[in-house]
Amino acid sequence: MIRVAQAGSDERYTFNGGKAGDQRKTAIDGNGCFSGELSVLPWYNKPWDYLIRPNSETVAETMAATAEAICRNKNVGYDQSQDETLWEAIEKLGWKQSSISKLPLCETDCCRLVDVEIRMAGITNIQNLRHKYTGNIRKALEQSGHFTVYDEKGIAQTETHLKRGDLLLQEGHHIVTVLDTAPSKGAQYKIVNCVACHLRTSGSTAGAHLAYLHPGDIVSLHGWSPSGWGKVTTISGTTGYVSPKYLQPVREFKATEKLWLRSGAGTNNEGIIAIPKGTKVPGTGQAVKVSGTTWYGVMYSGYSGFSSSKYLKPL
Repeated sequence: MIRVAQAGSDERYTFNGGKAGDQRKTAIDGNGCFSGELSVLPWYNKPWDYLIRPNSETVAETMAATAEAICRNKNVGYDQSQDETLWEAIEKLGWKQSSISKLPLCETDCCRLVDVEIRMAGITNIQNLRHKYTGNIRKALEQSGHFTVYDEKGIAQTETHLKRGDLLLQEGHHIVTVLDTAPSKGAQYKIVNCVACHLRTSGSTAGAHLAYLHPGDIVSLHGWSPSGWGKVTTISGTTGYVSPKYLQPVREFKATEKLWLRSGAGTNNEGIIAIPKGTKVPGTGQAVKVSGTTWYGVMYSGYSGFSSSKYLKPL
């Protein structure tokens, strides 16, 4: 699932005059989504006019991390008439991630939230950044040299090309920050939020039952159907569709035994470095099956490679 962070409306679902802070924040679900005046939601098509991408991966990561942290903070609400109070509060505390948890009651709107993300990422050459809005931010970001704007037909209207830290803009109306990178073929997801769920022949409850999946089962994602269901392949090799509410990206593994990080999938590939038992390692989004065993792409000590699923527990 691709998530986006946004500032949407105040506690009365209007845009001005509400109380400071988020008055309608909900609990975070199994996919890391929640709603409120500021929300983290599954990707949706506004429709968007432009995809705006930071040229630096460091900037992109800082922007995404800032967006999610601010959206989670109940002290930050939505109000267009007080939208600069978030900027002022962080400026007073200092432009660092640790300042976000210390924010007093304040307000923002969709574009001011993005303005703050950009400033938090260390970009200071955009004139009047704190006053940018959805009608002029595209041109300013493109001219800064820190961003590339894509407007090819369809590129902003699907989630296929999205990367963490991207901005999606409907010019003059709304802007959101992308929190997840679209999975490549074979990205690992685990089953959550159920006792058992159906693997179906098509992306809806009308699809015929193929198999039951259970919490903790790992599947490889091949993409999303038009209805938003994930097309997946199980470890046993069965391909079908699963509702997105049961899918959660595997971002980290724990080594259950000492094992090798290898240059490729399979024991015939060179061992790069040994991963100690108990070590937590991030996944790269790859899964390859060799002679009946699934090998996961992981990273350790600055190296990336593959390790056997026999000794890796998804977290």
